[in-house]
Formats: sequence, structure tokens, C-alpha cells
Amino acid sequence: MTEYRFKPALLRGHTTWTLEGSKLFQDGQLCVDLKDVTSCRFARTKVRYSSSNWLDLNTASGHKRVVCNQPPGDPHYETFHALVTAIFEVLAEVSPDVRVSFGAGNRLRWAFFIMGACMVIFGGVMIASGAAGAVNRGSEVEAMVIGAVFIVPFGLMAWGYRPWKSQVDFDVTTAIALLPAFSGHQTP
Repeated sequence: MTEYRFKPALLRGHTTWTLEGSKLFQDGQLCVDLKDVTSCRFARTKVRYSSSNWLDLNTASGHKRVVCNQPPGDPHYETFHALVTAIFEVLAEVSPDVRVSFGAGNRLRWAFFIMGACMVIFGGVMIASGAAGAVNRGSEVEAMVIGAVFIVPFGLMAWGYRPWKSQVDFDVTTAIALLPAFSGHQTP
């Protein structure tokens, strides 16, 4: 039996996760038997100083989520990372055929894609307005520059989160090796 105690978010209390054989407990309550896991996804989003990290464990009856919104390097994140690694190691023993995906799921990908596409359209309207002289006299160049500033980063965001891009999944053993690089985990 191994315990992992960490704060999943800055303003939340500690959560205790316990691995006992193939069973994962959250604060003493059975969360999921890892033998029942059919697939899982590890995802991480980072915006400036905010970081959100989660592991979805999918079973035939639904999914369970282990989450930590602390940044890599924080002691709570390091405990979360150790828990995810331990879960993968148990999965490699009890369900070696389970596939692990990395990255955002379809709903989040659609949301970021739509936000990026809307900003690209806005940037295009700004460029067209500047080129057509539909802005205050002398502001044409500024409008086109602002449009370009919207198009470039948000176009890259929309492209990166395009929902039709196929996602690659890995066997659990490979996922264990990839986890430190994908999660931002700092190795000493």
C-alpha cells in the first residue's frame, strides 16, 4: 500500500490517494480498480503561470480523474507525478494492453480550435478594414499590424488544436518512458 498526499489546487485541501494492489482509493473511498481501466489520457495545459494537469482513467462505467493544478517543480505536483507514474506501472502489470493518450481531449481541442479560429477571423477583418481605409484616417497601418498580431499566434493555436488531427496513443510501458518529457517533470 502506497499513499500519495497532495493539494490538487492552491485553494483546496489535501487529497490522499492510495494504491493498494490494483485498487486506487481517494481519501479512503475506492475510486477505481485499475484492472477495469480500458484506456487513459494524461493531459497538461499551461498558460503563463497557471498549470493544469490531469489523468483520466476510463472504464466501461465512466471515467475517473486525478488532477493537480500546481506547476511542475512544486512539491504537490511532484507527488502527483509520482502517483501517475505508479498508476502507469500498476497498469503495465495488470492491464498491459491499455492504451495511453497524451494531450487534450476532443472537447478541449474543439474549444481551443474555435477560439483560435475566431481570433484569426477577427485579425483578418482588422487587416481588411485597414487595407480598405475603413478605420480612422492614419490608423490603417496600425489596424493591419493588430490584425497580423491576432492572426499569427491564434492561427498557430487553432492549428495545434485542430480536432481532425489524429491522436497517437501508446502502450503503458512506452507511456511511462514518455511521461517525464510530456509532463514537464524536472529530473535531477
